[in-house]
Amino acid sequence: MSRRRNTVVAALFTYGQSTIGMVLGLVVTRSVLHILGKDAWGLWAASGAVLSYAGLADMGVLRVLQWTVADADGRKDSDRIRAALSSALPFACLTGLGYAGIALLLWQFYPALLRLSAHDQLMLRGPVFAVVILTAAMFPLRLFTALLSGLQDVAFLGKIALVETLATALLTFVLAWRGFGLYSLGIGVALPPFLSAVAACFRANISFLSFVRGWPRPTRQLMGSLAVDGIGIWFGQVGFQLAASADPIILSNAGLREAISGFVLTSRLPMTLMYFGWILPDSALVGLAHLAGEANRTRVREVVLAILRLNLILAGAVACAVLAANATFIRIWVGADLFLGAPLNALFAANAVMMTAVHGLVSIAVVFGRRMTVGIVFVVNGLLHVLFASLLSRPFGAQGIAMATFLSAALTALPVGLHLLDAKAGVTAIDVLTQVYWPWLRRFAPLALVAFALGRFGTALPLALLVAACCAVGVLYLFWMKPIYVDLPLGPRLTGWFRKLHLLPPAST
Repeated sequence: MSRRRNTVVAALFTYGQSTIGMVLGLVVTRSVLHILGKDAWGLWAASGAVLSYAGLADMGVLRVLQWTVADADGRKDSDRIRAALSSALPFACLTGLGYAGIALLLWQFYPALLRLSAHDQLMLRGPVFAVVILTAAMFPLRLFTALLSGLQDVAFLGKIALVETLATALLTFVLAWRGFGLYSLGIGVALPPFLSAVAACFRANISFLSFVRGWPRPTRQLMGSLAVDGIGIWFGQVGFQLAASADPIILSNAGLREAISGFVLTSRLPMTLMYFGWILPDSALVGLAHLAGEANRTRVREVVLAILRLNLILAGAVACAVLAANATFIRIWVGADLFLGAPLNALFAANAVMMTAVHGLVSIAVVFGRRMTVGIVFVVNGLLHVLFASLLSRPFGAQGIAMATFLSAALTALPVGLHLLDAKAGVTAIDVLTQVYWPWLRRFAPLALVAFALGRFGTALPLALLVAACCAVGVLYLFWMKPIYVDLPLGPRLTGWFRKLHLLPPAST
């Protein structure tokens, strides 16, 4: 199967999984929110933000492993794949133990960080420990998930991800409905990923036995290489956790616990659609690693620019959807009282664009090996985010936290990401600004204003008319962006569909 076909297949599976997950997640969240109550749901959201820091025990080796496997597979070097797996195994085992240890340590700080009562602690203890046990046991098994990902076993991984999504929604709803309280959220979020890792282990031992057997002893050189690159990924994870998981904690610590549910739910559609938009360009990254192994610099440059452009095209669609529809979506989904206003919503839309631009730059830089630099930048970004959010939340509340996300990324990851592409892929900042950002921005800006006006004043319209207006904005965006679709990595089938819609010029004969 070709790299481009693998990219499209992986993207289609992930889009299917994400679509089902998004729909089920919305339904289940609404149901569980009403079953558990806003305060208990918000308490779990804040607790999850704290517990996510235990994931920092993962030193990034398992994430690096999939790129190492992909690069070795591109070079047809089976011995290196086996050596990489054996060298990564000690890290995987230590990660599970480290996760459990850090989680137990964090539990000691829960009362002070979240201002918990004795009743709150009793309600959280069992569900939190259930998550910790299942997640710690999962880490060693993720070795096989990394192997399958690096080998681009996209069909199997896609099916497993789909089953995991369905199981998460079903478990959460059934357990909540049966009166298990916060256990429904804990088991729902932790058990399906553990079972997926078990399935990956069986798949590797059945279909890729040549890579699973005959492992050499771990070598100091390869373990050191994995550790150095992994530390870069780890730094990035630290920064991401600081930027993404600190917000509910800051709100709770600032005495704004009542705003946590509204903040999380108002951001749900922007963040869900943003990650949804990353799927197609991210599906091309393993193929880019293969291409980099072949050292075709001209082709690499073309693919890098195309991936960056695709990221922004999708981010613009997400921003327009959020600006136009999020207020009505929240009102229908969980109630208008949990929508925290058009200004905050606009900030979430802007953050989706900024975070996508940064993600496109740094994910490509990581493929080319600049993991340590990217990690350090994300740590700085995360620290700035916490600083700005703590300062701005006092005068501006939830809006100040959203401002912090945009400012910290604009000052750190965006300029550094532009520099890294020049150093590793031969794509200069001027190339990105003139060939990607500016052509997209001058077409996006007027549609963003239209979408904002529709979201701000459209709630007074009948629902059917508002839905029709939002669909019209989406169709307009699709055709308005037509000039920048050329050379996107869409694969032959999607390219054919775009040509039938006259969104791309006819194929040359």
